[in-house]
Amino acid sequence: MNKLRLILLTPKRRDIIKLTQEYYLFFGERLRVLRSERGLTQKELAKDACHRTQVVHIETCQHNPSLKLVEELAKKLNYSPEELTLMIINPNYTFSKQFAIILEDLYFKKQYNKIYGLLQPHRFHGGLKSFEWQRKIQYYEALKYFYNKKYLQVLEILEETLLELNDKKILLPIDLRILNLVRLINLKTKKFDEEKLIRKKIEEQFKFIEDKAYIIPVYISLINFYIKEKDFKKALNYITEAQHIIETFHFYHYKPYLSFYKAVINYYKTNDINSFLESFRIIKLICEELNISFLLKEFNKYLKDYNIKTN
Repeated sequence: MNKLRLILLTPKRRDIIKLTQEYYLFFGERLRVLRSERGLTQKELAKDACHRTQVVHIETCQHNPSLKLVEELAKKLNYSPEELTLMIINPNYTFSKQFAIILEDLYFKKQYNKIYGLLQPHRFHGGLKSFEWQRKIQYYEALKYFYNKKYLQVLEILEETLLELNDKKILLPIDLRILNLVRLINLKTKKFDEEKLIRKKIEEQFKFIEDKAYIIPVYISLINFYIKEKDFKKALNYITEAQHIIETFHFYHYKPYLSFYKAVINYYKTNDINSFLESFRIIKLICEELNISFLLKEFNKYLKDYNIKTN
């Protein structure tokens, strides 16, 4: 029986995982479950992708899907091929790096419910049992409640972790993101003294973090904070640091953030609205080119926070 080579595309490289007959058995079973969860019949799933009997044979492990068919089925189930693979992949395979990259991409796109949905089936996956991965799962679970403004639930989820982090001298990147989440809750609930203490701890940890790629969201959050506080020197310092990290790790989808923040700071310093509007126009074009136009909604919200009128 032929082996399927499923290519997982990442921002930096292609990782090829060889999948055997054991995978197909799991594929068929999980595909049936996912189809049922979507409320689709076999005929509806097969439409414009393949014949219904082909879906029947896949679900009963009598047929091995081609890579092209996996892509088509993923589209019908509202997943990317990578996400579908992570939903159904056999637990004997390790895929933590690929999983991390996909989660980061979904985080950037603010698709938090999809992150949570991806994590649930793999909560006790062999590749996710490490201490750091369990903390990541906890963070994304808390994030779901945070964006639903259920701050008490966030703190309940993170309670034990926060007690542990309080005594920990050197933190992991995910620890900083957890602390930053709590910092934002303190800002929203106007607990400014606590926010200041947490912010200080986060900033002290920056020099200890080797893999800074996954704390770019923390930098973005702090830059936004210091702009609101009119501490442009601190904001520009963090913009410079974040710029270096983005260039090093090729996280170019974060570049519009930095361009936007620079334009805002320049506006505050010069009060030149025309120059700002021209910069913002270019940022819009970049977002459209990178297919991340959803960022513009966030930027417009920031403009209200910064009290910058573009009309």
